[in-house]
This record gives sequence, structure tokens and C-alpha cells, in this order.
Amino acid sequence: MREEVYELLKGLNQRIMEYEGTDMLEDEIIESMEIMDIVVALEEHFRMEIPPQLIVPEYFMTKDTIVRLAEDALKEQ
Repeated sequence: MREEVYELLKGLNQRIMEYEGTDMLEDEIIESMEIMDIVVALEEHFRMEIPPQLIVPEYFMTKDTIVRLAEDALKEQ
């Protein structure tokens, strides 16, 4: 799953893949509208629905927290 999420993210914003910090929102690597693009891409690729309660900043801090979001959303299906 990790590699699939990484490929999706690379297609959306290469800077996400290059980022090595701890908070992409604070460091302005992604913006709020990109969060929705990421959510839609994950939902479409994995054929799932991400519940609104999971769409929180903590899941968008690094590429690995986005992977965790996908994993947690799949567990809730």
C-alpha cells in the first residue's frame, strides 16, 4: 500500500515526496485544497470512503501519515 500511496502523491505534488520535515501544512508544502485532492485520489484508487473524522491535520503532516490515513480508512470500511 505504501508504494501505491507514494505514486499517487507523486502525481499530485512532487514536493510531498521530497519533503523530509514533520509538518507539511505548517511548512506550506500542501495547502488545504490539496488535502481534498489527496482524499479524493485515495478514495478513488482504493475504492473506499474516508470518513470526515479522519480528515484532520495530523494525517497530512508527512507522506507516511498520509499512508497511515489510507490504512486507517480501509480498516473502517
